[in-house]
Amino acid sequence: MKPEFCPICKNKNDISFVEKFQTWDLFWCKNCDAQFWWPLKHPGQEFYEKAYDPTGNHERSALGWGNRMFLRDKKIKKGNLLDIGCSYGDFLNAARKIEFEIWGIDISRRSIEAAKNLFGFKNVYAESIDSFSKRIDIPKFDIVTFFDVIEHLDDPKSFVREVAKVLKKNGLIVFSTPDRECLKGWHDHPPQHLFKWSKKNLEFLLKSEGFNIVNFEREPVSSKFFRYYFFSSDSVMSFGIVSRLKRKFRKKINNDENQIMESDKYIINKKPFILKLVEIVALTKKIIFNTLISPIIFLLKLLGYKWQDLYIVAKKLT
Repeated sequence: MKPEFCPICKNKNDISFVEKFQTWDLFWCKNCDAQFWWPLKHPGQEFYEKAYDPTGNHERSALGWGNRMFLRDKKIKKGNLLDIGCSYGDFLNAARKIEFEIWGIDISRRSIEAAKNLFGFKNVYAESIDSFSKRIDIPKFDIVTFFDVIEHLDDPKSFVREVAKVLKKNGLIVFSTPDRECLKGWHDHPPQHLFKWSKKNLEFLLKSEGFNIVNFEREPVSSKFFRYYFFSSDSVMSFGIVSRLKRKFRKKINNDENQIMESDKYIINKKPFILKLVEIVALTKKIIFNTLISPIIFLLKLLGYKWQDLYIVAKKLT
């Protein structure tokens, strides 16, 4: 079934079919350049509780390209910062180390519990921006970040509007999202990703909600592009030993799905030796692979290829 109007610009005309993925259809609005999957429906909190495992790598190795861009962006002044979709807190921890005053929210209770357990955070909450913006016990923020979040939303326009409510005048939003105009990335499909963003579409969205883009960059191609294709969970080169070991340890602790956060704490705090050993082997595989493909990466960079994310800094105008 075709959507009646574009979820970004509300245009009822010039919406065309692009492609199909399983039970979803991708549509393109020629008016604002939005591409979105239909039916446009967020999978909900429970999906994200189960889909992401907080007991993997942390600290520096867990930071994405967008996180690293922010941390070395000299034009961004220190202040109080809210990270939406803060996950397990690795970025917040890095921001705290360079003297940002940090707050974080995530819809996943499991992620927030892991963030508290890993880094001892106090100002992190398991809630959405819709409920967080209504709190009376929070400050106005100098900066709001949301890395690899906006592509997951079924109503990004309302999301940006809520973000604006918690920002100071002339405050900044800083975020990253997959770029549909670059090399295709891993799992850029529903149910995780509901929008495919472009520079033109993001400019339209942000301008319509009172923001002006002050910095816009594309991620250079890297070994991550190839690792996703060769080592993702459905690849023949991904043996899944680490995941199977974690499932085994969880069964030893409890069989109650509601106690999964307790098993997360066990794996994080008392990581069994065999799991540590297998993770070292997996890291060695990654290092060898990166070394072997480094000439290909060098050539692709010379040819000007980009992958996968966009990095955007925008200022609130009112």
